[in-house]
Amino acid sequence: CRRNACAPRWRATACCLPSALRRTAPGVKGGFAMRKRHTLGATLRGHWSLWVHSPRTVIALAFVAMMTIMFTRAQHLLYEASGYALHLGEMVYASVNQGFHLLNTSIGFLVMISEIPKRIAWQKYALIRQSRGQWLISLVAFCAMISALFLAAMLLSATLCSAPYAAPGEGWSDLERLAADPDYVYEVQFAPAYIRVLSPLAACGLAAAVQMGYYLLLTLTVLAFALFDCGNVGIIVCVMMVTAHITLLAELFPGIVLPGLYATLSAIAGRAYGDEIGAALRALVGYGVAIAALIALMAARVHRMDLRFEGRA
Repeated sequence: CRRNACAPRWRATACCLPSALRRTAPGVKGGFAMRKRHTLGATLRGHWSLWVHSPRTVIALAFVAMMTIMFTRAQHLLYEASGYALHLGEMVYASVNQGFHLLNTSIGFLVMISEIPKRIAWQKYALIRQSRGQWLISLVAFCAMISALFLAAMLLSATLCSAPYAAPGEGWSDLERLAADPDYVYEVQFAPAYIRVLSPLAACGLAAAVQMGYYLLLTLTVLAFALFDCGNVGIIVCVMMVTAHITLLAELFPGIVLPGLYATLSAIAGRAYGDEIGAALRALVGYGVAIAALIALMAARVHRMDLRFEGRA
């Protein structure tokens, strides 16, 4: 901040901050009172500001949006060729059930999160305004926020792209076809019987919860390796998590558990015939345990690490 070259050091630092944290700088009216109430939220907004203005975030989001639109369109052409007339909820469920073309969207997501946390001098100022524990909480909350927003963006894209092709009505169209023609039971049906015990909306929620656990685990893995000064290794590990079920012959390793096999509801159901819903719920519990273990590991690290943030935004 050249214009404040003669100002006190903290004042020169504050003018370089994102506006969210600048409002809590000393010297601003009510700054110390706001520090107690809003520092955590201001830090979260600062992380968000740095992330959303990154060129790689914008480019990767555009790529993922295009991939989602292409995938939804391709799915519609497939259903049309098969003679299915599907309701909107079913079409959205079919997209999220398969992970919106999981490989491409996951790679785009990894591009967006590869710089977490931003290693710039602003992080030092954020640590001055709060404890290390609060700083870690803000990062974990930020990871959860971007994972949820990423999934919500794909759901919205799938909904908007599916709406023009959806048949009017609610519920499962398979049940309507079965009611109209009992012989339909011998044909290939759109939705498996196990998922039809739920409504399409509830099925979308279950499939989205599995996806949320998967993306949050990827994000926290990148963050954990970055805190151990191995950020590039974290990206490599996440790429292996995304592609290992494709590049490795899992059948050669009896009992091996590859993360990609639990990334979507369809993949989980394919390995648990007869207990698909229970397997999905157990996968969610497994995601919760893994995420809690990562957070505990990061908490132990943050309280003992030397914090060095010397880069530029």
